[in-house]
Amino acid sequence: MTFVLAKRLSFDLAYRRTFYLAASMKDEFKKLVAFFGSQKATCDALSVKQGTVSGWVRGLHGCSAEVAMRAEIATGGAILARNLCPGIPLAFGHPATTEALSHAS
Repeated sequence: MTFVLAKRLSFDLAYRRTFYLAASMKDEFKKLVAFFGSQKATCDALSVKQGTVSGWVRGLHGCSAEVAMRAEIATGGAILARNLCPGIPLAFGHPATTEALSHAS
């Protein structure tokens, strides 16, 4: 009985963490779509299908690092690749990295 309860608790915590990440990522993708004005304009600018953009906005899946980098370039840095694909590390020389490092020392 205890094992089942622990397994259920572990699942609940993992689900909540995933849901929170999905919710925050959805906001970033909504900002991306707002930047371009529509899902269609976003998919055209990033060379992806409209269904892909729809999936991002609905939180069904994330985007690849390549597409996230294309988005940052296409928006002139208004939308950061790191915010669309958290697996991308901040680059040295990037203002956010420089600021974080200056506060750490």
